[in-house]
Amino acid sequence: MRKNPYLFLISLIIISLFAVTGCTADPGEKPAVRYERPAIGFTAEEEKVTELDLQKQYIMNIEAQDGIIRITRWDKDYIQVKENRKLKGPVSKGTLKTLLEKNNYKVETTNYEVKLTKEPDKELKSLFRRTDDIELMIPDTINTVSVNAGSGAIVISGFNEMSGVDLKLKKGIIKADNCDVNRIDVEITAGELEVKGINGSGSYKCGRGDITLKDMEGTVEIKSVSGNTTIENLSGRLNADISSGSITLKASQLKADSMIYASYGDIRADLEGLETEGKYSVRAANGTIRLKMPENTGWSLLARSTKGKIKNRLELSPDELKMAPSGELYGDVKGGGPSIDIYIDEGDIILN
Repeated sequence: MRKNPYLFLISLIIISLFAVTGCTADPGEKPAVRYERPAIGFTAEEEKVTELDLQKQYIMNIEAQDGIIRITRWDKDYIQVKENRKLKGPVSKGTLKTLLEKNNYKVETTNYEVKLTKEPDKELKSLFRRTDDIELMIPDTINTVSVNAGSGAIVISGFNEMSGVDLKLKKGIIKADNCDVNRIDVEITAGELEVKGINGSGSYKCGRGDITLKDMEGTVEIKSVSGNTTIENLSGRLNADISSGSITLKASQLKADSMIYASYGDIRADLEGLETEGKYSVRAANGTIRLKMPENTGWSLLARSTKGKIKNRLELSPDELKMAPSGELYGDVKGGGPSIDIYIDEGDIILN
């Protein structure tokens, strides 16, 4: 049977359109994000270094597309922007280089702000894949940094005496470490948040993906739609709202008025230290709540489960914790202290 050449050509085009190529590398050991859009043809690469003089500006604002954005301090009195541009597409290398050179960062300055904006390439069609990895070296006169990016990664480290840090990414990974800041806000639509060594209040939001916080000091607010959250060595107040997934708290000393809530998922909390008074709330709609209570601190408990069991594995005298006829576990441990209010609608509460 004779094959139709047109059918073969159409099949080849369909295969090309559904091929998955092009990947921005994470600054660690695994890819930050894999693009689902095809990229075929040659690849062109270009490096460019731009230096921006400062007057009295103290705010750095960055709006970018795809790629890795690294931000670090240095001891100079100006901003350096080092770009590594890559473009892949079905044209000649000369045309690719021309396209790379056309789209530069737009720089706007006011009396207080320096703004870098990278507009999308309007000339690039669907078979092109462009990434712009940039490294920003900023002086200590900049005390506020704001980044709003598309896909890839945002990496920021080593900032002291910062007024504010605001990081937003649609898809990929955000890493922040060793920063002393009054306020940090981190948000990602899909991907991962890895934050450690932050001294200051912060808000961490993730649509789909995991959140990892370590060695934190200050008030921490967490909002997760779907994913697992791990917090280790937190000293401060915690307000966590998990829609779907789990939250694990390790070796942490929480301040009063802390609140942990999960709609669907497990809560594991190691309450290593508590304040001498105040209230702590742990809530879940569906899942299991496991709490490790502090050994050298007195506390008062009220634990309730509508459709589950309360399992007391603490080695305490019967006078300290009592089970009410209605099923609540309550009492004062070591003379009482801060109030621990635990409730789950459908699931078990386990005290260790």
